[in-house]
Amino acid sequence: METSRRTTRGPTRTAALAVKLIEETDRLTEQLVSAIWQTDQTYVDGSVSREEVWRSCHDNIGRVIQALAGVVPQGTDPYDAPRETGRRRAEQGLALEAVLHSYRTGGRLIWQAMVASNRAEAGDPDALLDAATSVWEVVDSFSTEVAVAYRQAEAERVRRDARETQALVASLVQGSAEDPKVAEQARLRLGLPTEGRYTVVATPSDGEVWARAALSSHRLGSVWSTHEGHSVGLVPLRGRPSDAAARALAKDPAGPAGLGHCEGLAAVDSAWSEARLTLSTLHLEHKGAASLEERIPEALLSRSPELAERLLHSTLDPVLRLSDADVLVETLRTWLAADRSPSRTAEALYCHRNTVLNRLHRIGSATGMAVDDPVNHLKFALAVRALVLRR
Repeated sequence: METSRRTTRGPTRTAALAVKLIEETDRLTEQLVSAIWQTDQTYVDGSVSREEVWRSCHDNIGRVIQALAGVVPQGTDPYDAPRETGRRRAEQGLALEAVLHSYRTGGRLIWQAMVASNRAEAGDPDALLDAATSVWEVVDSFSTEVAVAYRQAEAERVRRDARETQALVASLVQGSAEDPKVAEQARLRLGLPTEGRYTVVATPSDGEVWARAALSSHRLGSVWSTHEGHSVGLVPLRGRPSDAAARALAKDPAGPAGLGHCEGLAAVDSAWSEARLTLSTLHLEHKGAASLEERIPEALLSRSPELAERLLHSTLDPVLRLSDADVLVETLRTWLAADRSPSRTAEALYCHRNTVLNRLHRIGSATGMAVDDPVNHLKFALAVRALVLRR
């Protein structure tokens, strides 16, 4: 063997005992694999075969013994085995604690073999104290490397899964769920059922965090992606009431959310269009979720921005040029919401009834539209909504 490089250089007796174990690598590997299969159900139930576990244990035990003996081949990465093991186990989804436990077990078997060898040669028992220190230093360094490699691979897997989820959800809301292959992939990878009622949530790009948390707090699972500058969430209701998502999002909302509803995964594209349209009718400072049925007038205006502007030009624009425009518009909005009752409007605005009537008269004078004309009521109501959309 070539001149070696040590990962941890122990006393001469430690190295001598370790050299004798090189030929015992296969036997120690068998013992370790048997111990793992007897005590760790994670491996037995996992996605890694016994043959692969044997190869991994053999590589790691061999490298630990070489490190103790100081005979790691020159130019060889002394931590290649634990790094490969950490990467593979993360990809296979085994728990890191189970992997680290196998290293502790392997270290114990190596230590026991060194003790037995020392006794067979009637060696100095005190030398075993130094050997024990060396064994656990090497095992600890291997455990550190396997944990670092595991976490790096796990982080990359999470990033890769996130990218794949983003792409798949984007594909679904663009109508590809009608393809049976895509629907099956969504079922297997994202847990999205092909049948059943869905709520689709559209929020601004920063709205996923609060919306996902709100849904989760009501035990509603959701899958999210970013699409066309919005966050989109698919919420399979799984037999829950059709308004379950709306009720969940109504509690402590942190922003606006538009909702769309559909039956079956194949229709989420239409539900997404509905949710996105609804969101377009909500002010960015709005707090809470809304369905299209609640925003029909605003949706019509949003779908026809040129007509909305012409409506504003022919109604409220003259009012908006006045110095107290905000007060007048708020009075008009409140009056319309109060079923055109001056008394109820005055109560809501904490002012006198005559003040309300005076403001309404000024609006009529500025616009040339009689506020008590029933035809104008609809125009004013739509204009107030159009103004919110403009802003």
